[in-house]
Amino acid sequence: MTTQPSDRRIVAPTGFASPEGGSFFVQLEDPSRRLTEDARGAHPAALAWQPRPITNTIGMLLAHVALVEVYWQGIAIEQPVAAS
Repeated sequence: MTTQPSDRRIVAPTGFASPEGGSFFVQLEDPSRRLTEDARGAHPAALAWQPRPITNTIGMLLAHVALVEVYWQGIAIEQPVAAS
């Protein structure tokens, strides 16, 4: 497998209370969007595949990513905004 160099840049969108908030959002959203695009249409057998016994399946790893995203979003929402 050949890996292509990436020229991806994360640019914080406007409309957020702070540039850091916009950057945080994009850093969560972009990988999630790309992963969703890659996994869309995967058959149940593909999601149940595991490289060796007693290792995580692709479906388990996708569920883990979803839970981690919910966790980080919860932290972002509950953090008070610092006064300027």
